[in-house]
Amino acid sequence: DFDVPPVNTASMLLVGDMGDAGARAAQTAPAGLAVGASCRVCPRPHCPARREPSILPTG
Repeated sequence: DFDVPPVNTASMLLVGDMGDAGARAAQTAPAGLAVGASCRVCPRPHCPARREPSILPTG
């Protein structure tokens, strides 16, 4: 069922070396949601962000 509220998307961000301040921020940042390349080729069966059925075989 794909009639669910939309999931916000994120962009890949690159940040230069911030020294000690960057290391502290990385340690206290919340964990992110693991995502695949595309819903169609993602093997995660119960992903909360899935928007299309996978073309991969199950099992």
